Amino acid sequence: MAQKDMKGYWKLFGVLVFALLVYMTYPFLEGIVYAIFLYYLAKPIKKQLDKKIESKEITSFIAIITLLSLIVIPTMVSTIYIADTVSKSFPFLIELIENILPQEYSEHINELVSSIKILDVNYFLELVRSRDIQSIVLEPLKRLTEVFLWYLLIMFIAFVVGFYFLMDGESLMGWAVDNAPQRDEKIIDEYIGNMDCALNRIFVGVFLTMVITLIFALISLTVLNMVAPAELKISAALILGLSVLCGLFNLLPGVGIKIVWVPTAILFTLQAYFMGTLMASLWYLLIFALVMAVIVDFVPDQILRPYICGAGIHTGLVLLSFVFGTVVFGAKGLFLGPIILVGFIEYMKTVVPQLSDE
Repeated sequence: MAQKDMKGYWKLFGVLVFALLVYMTYPFLEGIVYAIFLYYLAKPIKKQLDKKIESKEITSFIAIITLLSLIVIPTMVSTIYIADTVSKSFPFLIELIENILPQEYSEHINELVSSIKILDVNYFLELVRSRDIQSIVLEPLKRLTEVFLWYLLIMFIAFVVGFYFLMDGESLMGWAVDNAPQRDEKIIDEYIGNMDCALNRIFVGVFLTMVITLIFALISLTVLNMVAPAELKISAALILGLSVLCGLFNLLPGVGIKIVWVPTAILFTLQAYFMGTLMASLWYLLIFALVMAVIVDFVPDQILRPYICGAGIHTGLVLLSFVFGTVVFGAKGLFLGPIILVGFIEYMKTVVPQLSDE
């Protein structure tokens, strides 16, 4: 009797420890989900490295660093180049601010810019301390800094967890099977194996969709630039930068690459307006918006992604998992939605028939 009571206490203790583990890790669920994505993308690289290097720690580190370099470095270069292009248009942006903001705010912005130009430090600090400037500039900047630091932490967690998944992921799956009750060992092994294959197909498909979006954007922007009015032509480097950002922001839920092409279209429109060629350039602006919205945005995201990421699952369900996941969970839902879908479908295919036989 006492032994049965102790088993009950141990089960209760296990539930308590598991609940504490979930409570501790839940705030960082986003980083863990991104780590799973990195794991499946870096796994093919690691397999090739394993043939030449024996140390799994070294191959895991090289694989994940290589993957991050392929994503982060082009993004940083593109962002820096675009920021440099925007900075060269600083006078145009100041004129735009003067025309858009109310008169009182425009005056404050002009005073702030003037104080920076003449390096009047005391006057600049006095302006910064004013409530108007703080509400317009400093408070949004503070919030932006907080968001940046939080996502820096999330990316660090994704890197660390992804590294350990690469190094010990297969051992972890084997441990789960070995520690299962003997009568359930076969079911759990099959369930984990099927989930692994399906998630590999889906997440590699997500990455391929990014690459396809980048290629579509590069071709579309190049062709559009050939027929663009002289005042709206852009450099080849800027085309490449915008294309890379389109590929990257294809990952963002809901907004997607609209965060790239919509501001670009607005800037083109404002540039044509201030140069007095808006009506003459209207045809190009409409074609630009149509091509970017349909060919670069809609086709890869809504049509190609479900087919590429199908993994033997109905394409409509895959598409809905991306949509529902992002609506419910935010950015991490782009990856968490398919994980939940695959977990449910494999449970129905693998586990339920076994339960029915019993």
